[in-house]
Amino acid sequence: MPNPVSTCGDRSQELIGERIDIEDAIQLVELAMQVPGRRRETVIALMRQHAGRMDPEAFALLKAELADEGGELPDRVLLKAGDRGENVCRLRSALGSAAELLGDARIAPGAGSSFDRRCETALMAFQHRMGHKPTGELDSRSLRLINYALTQSDAPLLDVDAEPPKVDWNVYLHFYPGDQQRKLVVRREGKVLDVYDMRGGPSRYRRDRRSRRYGFLPTPRGRYHIKGSAAHTSQSWYYSQVPFGAKLRMKDGQVQFRQQGEWKFATGAASVLARPMEVKDFLADGGGLPEHYTRNDFGHRAFYLIERSGRTAGHMIHPTPRGEERYGDDSFELLESHGCEHMRPADLDEARAKGYLQRGRSFEVHGYDEPLPEDVKAFLRLRSAPERPD
Repeated sequence: MPNPVSTCGDRSQELIGERIDIEDAIQLVELAMQVPGRRRETVIALMRQHAGRMDPEAFALLKAELADEGGELPDRVLLKAGDRGENVCRLRSALGSAAELLGDARIAPGAGSSFDRRCETALMAFQHRMGHKPTGELDSRSLRLINYALTQSDAPLLDVDAEPPKVDWNVYLHFYPGDQQRKLVVRREGKVLDVYDMRGGPSRYRRDRRSRRYGFLPTPRGRYHIKGSAAHTSQSWYYSQVPFGAKLRMKDGQVQFRQQGEWKFATGAASVLARPMEVKDFLADGGGLPEHYTRNDFGHRAFYLIERSGRTAGHMIHPTPRGEERYGDDSFELLESHGCEHMRPADLDEARAKGYLQRGRSFEVHGYDEPLPEDVKAFLRLRSAPERPD
């Protein structure tokens, strides 16, 4: 999968950590903007690769960035007097590095794990030096100012990590596959939280003229649990033998892809694939070899389902290559599946960021003849209503 570090510099990895909050997201976008012509590509790579560790607000900011919509920047207090722990240790170290860089000893609080008076005074000195209101509290803007200074040196950037949220097991997923429904409904204790477009197979089997092996099958009704997720590969689907996002290169006139740190041939006599592919299968419209592979039928991530018997289901939740080409676009129609559950890729990642697709989450496929419940229809009407001016 494309690595944002390769496109926005090694410094981005310092901000990713265990969680990506909205302050991290803003700074990652700013780093991406330093690489001419690759801002959008880098933001999409971040969303695909790290949605599972993003706060929902961080994901929403990145999605707005793709749409060129200016969002309201946060200005919240992250650390204050009396706080203790690893985050305070990192703050004190970052201020010390900033003091050395700026040649101002007042900014250096010394080592420690307590946000004491000395740390508060040092932070106030830094805020005053940078033209920010000297509150003595680490707010969103102060964090960005510290890191702006630190990017001028080799000192580690400051990343303040909050505790990861606990999984809410009162959330349940319901898929209504009928032609007039095609919705994934997220409920918590009976209340509708979210609704996403989702499309399964047809209500009746239909032959796929493009495939000798598979037809369009109904998505099986039943209750499942999410097993986990991965960049899915399959020997049964020709274009899905190579993982989505795998790095590509030419060697000795043949195409290689990188998987688990190793370069492997996809074409030619040395191909490791069950059904060796051809060089033309990888070339872009202009005839060149793209940097990463994006034709896998299962998109950048597939979520596997477990049946009540404990067996892995033969269908899964995933985006499509057509959808990946339009990442962040909510307007295109989802393609009919061969039994799987299709989602738009950005919707899939948003659901990951919100914790809806956690391993063990209940997922129920309803009958094709089941209508959407009335409260879901009301939710959709309210969401689509134009906003009233203040």
